[in-house]
Amino acid sequence: MKLQDILTDYQENEKKQSLYYKCSGSIGKSEGKVCLEKGAVISFGTYFNSFSLEKWRKYTVTGEYNIVIKGSGKARVSLYHSFLEGEEAVTKVLLEREIELSMESESVFAVSDSAATGICYPVVEALSERVVLEQISYEGKLYENIRDEIFLALDICTFKREPYVKRNIEELNRYVLENPSSPLYGKAQVFISDNGCTLGNCLSGFSKVKVMPNENVGGVGGFTRGMLEAMKEEKFTHILIMDDDAVMEPSAIVKTYIFLAVLKKKYWEYTIGGGLLRENTPCIQYESGAVWNRGRIKARKHHLDMGKLKDILSNEIEERIEYAGWWFSCIPVEQIKKYGLPLPLFIHRDDIEYGLRTGREQFIFLNGIGVWHEAFENKMPGATEYYDWRNLAIVNSIHYPDFNEKELFRFLFKWVTANVIRYRYQYVDMNLKGIEDFLKGIDWLKVQDAPALHQSIFSMNYKAVPAKDFVGYKGITEEDIQWERIEKVKQRNIGKSEKILRQITLNGYFLPSKKGKILVAMPHDNIYDMYRQREILYVDSTGKAVLVKRSLSKALRCYKKLWKLKKLIHRSFECRRKEYAQRYTELTGKQFWMDYLKMDKGEFHGQGNN
Repeated sequence: MKLQDILTDYQENEKKQSLYYKCSGSIGKSEGKVCLEKGAVISFGTYFNSFSLEKWRKYTVTGEYNIVIKGSGKARVSLYHSFLEGEEAVTKVLLEREIELSMESESVFAVSDSAATGICYPVVEALSERVVLEQISYEGKLYENIRDEIFLALDICTFKREPYVKRNIEELNRYVLENPSSPLYGKAQVFISDNGCTLGNCLSGFSKVKVMPNENVGGVGGFTRGMLEAMKEEKFTHILIMDDDAVMEPSAIVKTYIFLAVLKKKYWEYTIGGGLLRENTPCIQYESGAVWNRGRIKARKHHLDMGKLKDILSNEIEERIEYAGWWFSCIPVEQIKKYGLPLPLFIHRDDIEYGLRTGREQFIFLNGIGVWHEAFENKMPGATEYYDWRNLAIVNSIHYPDFNEKELFRFLFKWVTANVIRYRYQYVDMNLKGIEDFLKGIDWLKVQDAPALHQSIFSMNYKAVPAKDFVGYKGITEEDIQWERIEKVKQRNIGKSEKILRQITLNGYFLPSKKGKILVAMPHDNIYDMYRQREILYVDSTGKAVLVKRSLSKALRCYKKLWKLKKLIHRSFECRRKEYAQRYTELTGKQFWMDYLKMDKGEFHGQGNN
């Protein structure tokens, strides 16, 4: 059975090239195939094109792997095996052969069973004047029959992002949905929840895409609408949740499908997660799974360079995972039926809670399954400062019986202090309101008008303006606001004594402010860089900016409100914690969500494009 195609399409985006192949010598493109001139060497030991030996052996009913090549010209083909030995990457040549490639017949190279861990991949050197690689794939023998047919429902939620959605649907249509040669042909359908009700008929030409106008009840409301629509049809076995603005590699979906089809039965309830690669630096991975850690999130495989062999091998090592981000998360429908639908948390922490509830640390991540997305720390948090805190308290109440008011307040105090030091006093108001609303209890959440609540939170936020509007303001130049410059500014390390001074003076609040040019910073710069600044201009990757100013009186008011809230936490926390732990299933049933989305009343229940 063919398990994975090697992507031979020549990548014109140089920033992404090393994710697909590495080469030396003259290489070109002919009808989407790689062409090598004499002496050129191409290696497929990369993020998308290597073969994860250990994971295919561990999780699937396959073995006795081969690499199969079709093409033309005389070439030297070497089969490589790379693995980690301690902290070092080790590479061995399993076999090497000079062959005359053919377009009509295949050349087969067997992978030795001694290669049990790490990755394998072919390296091709052109010996004739021209070598064309038409098709390369990894195949394996099936030791058991594959599962009954797998059908994927691709669940996308969008809010007024037509260009992103159309781009992704066109890619999916070309390579998967309407491609008869794709393994997924006839086995996948897209469900799009249009939370902004603005898509109209822009996707009417796509027969395997269904658009549902939906009330703006946040990302979780849109994804849940997609789940409900897909589960009306009994054929779907898995629901693949995907972000609307993520840039996808269609082969990641095909790889997911094939992997699911050959899973060993004991892994059928596992979720397949996708890595998140940075859109602006596309070889750098933000995370591949994460641990919630009661709110102190630890991203797994953070900042690995997927263009480097050692980091690709490090990415193969499995660690404890508590959730898979909903930029790419393939969930078995049986898990949804067993554990219910998501909680109505609007945005943020929804995928975390669902991973803790349904995944139960049963996740699989593979090199080559991932998407590109803008790094989260490159944008101002905004309204998420409210949702992060309200939803943190809900998630921990449900999943950690020992979560108590002291733990909540210690964490909240540190968070508030960080916002005070960053002069982001309005964010403190959002943090405190998040906890206040948690303390109103589950009955309050059940009856909330989510769009109206979101608007009220949004009104508490800072109003961002174009960064260029600040050129000339107190010495700021055009160069100062360039994102490429801001992102590369290195944060200065400070000594222990200096750090203590900054802590006891609340990072300089009780000292005179600095004179001269004001600080231009990323949204999540080190708090110690804000020492004694009188003003800070936060610039994000979209070119928007927010100006904040130091105010001791506002800082003290923040702590006064925090201490007032502490009394309310002491009175109400334990009652609310137990309430959410005991009654959260009232928010995860089909009928609750039908009412919440107003589907029974016919509102926001468009027929979509069928």
